[in-house]
Amino acid sequence: MKTSPPTILASALRAFFSQHLPLTRGLSPKTILSYRDAFVLLLRFLAIRHTCEVVDLDILQLGPEDLLAFLEYLESERANTAATRNARLAAVHSFARFLPTRHPECLELCQRLLAIPTKRTRIASVEYLEGEEIGAMLDAVDLHQPQGQRDRALLLTLFNTGARVQEILDLRPVDLQFERPFLLRLRGKGRKERICPLWPRTMHSLRALLASLPDPVQQTALIFRNRCGEPLTRFGVRYILRRYAQRAQVQVPHLASKHVHPHLLRHSTAVYLRRSGVDPITISHWLGHASVETTNRYATIDLETKRQALERAGPLGEGADPPLASWRADASILTWLEAL
Repeated sequence: MKTSPPTILASALRAFFSQHLPLTRGLSPKTILSYRDAFVLLLRFLAIRHTCEVVDLDILQLGPEDLLAFLEYLESERANTAATRNARLAAVHSFARFLPTRHPECLELCQRLLAIPTKRTRIASVEYLEGEEIGAMLDAVDLHQPQGQRDRALLLTLFNTGARVQEILDLRPVDLQFERPFLLRLRGKGRKERICPLWPRTMHSLRALLASLPDPVQQTALIFRNRCGEPLTRFGVRYILRRYAQRAQVQVPHLASKHVHPHLLRHSTAVYLRRSGVDPITISHWLGHASVETTNRYATIDLETKRQALERAGPLGEGADPPLASWRADASILTWLEAL
């Protein structure tokens, strides 16, 4: 492959970010920003590595050896995890698949870049909240406080839908169906929409929240807002959950050992649905997973389901131990969850 001018790299990146990612692939703005951050780091690294300015970089200076050195730099000097390393590599791989469509002479180079594999990552254990812990957090909400209606509706909607926090924050009145069957429309990753049913208790709480807003008739206004009337942020939701988790520790002390965050409610919904006998494909559609394999991991973390399976199997031989005693003290938890 002949030496190519620096303009190939610059023009290809411009088309990649302005046309290919948003228009051809339809990626969300947050994903595009993540890819942008990856290339900002990569271009700065390559400029230092080849002792030149960023504007003088050539496409040939993005070879397999350069990419491997960049990935090593992320882990050793920037202390990035393997997951972050893989995310940066995914951005480069996406560019390597796009580049030959504009510049076929770069096909061989791109094939070598695509041959660099992702790194195996350690699968961390997934925490989730039990029914009595969620109930204690709901009980900790004071509806007489100015933000009480909002916080209760937020907690119920997060657990009911198992949605990602940004999906909840993007909710507007127009996304709700107030007549039976109660449901809401969520917009997830890749701008994909899905419908999620709501428990009557959740819809009642959302109605109370909308009635308390100063502009309830505006169907396109965001539902969840802060004290100043501005859109609530992910950090605001995290703060709210931690505050009620701390209050709930009085009722459920072992809640102090869990790191409560918005995604923990999502895990809790998945485990509850799996424990209730819902099949993985339905749960996958409920949560908006791209692959059912993502959903299958919840089948491995639910201790209650494992205990029930062991009891159904029965003891091995006459001298085996008697069936396990129930490790759950409160048998009404699932009944409470069903009544939500």
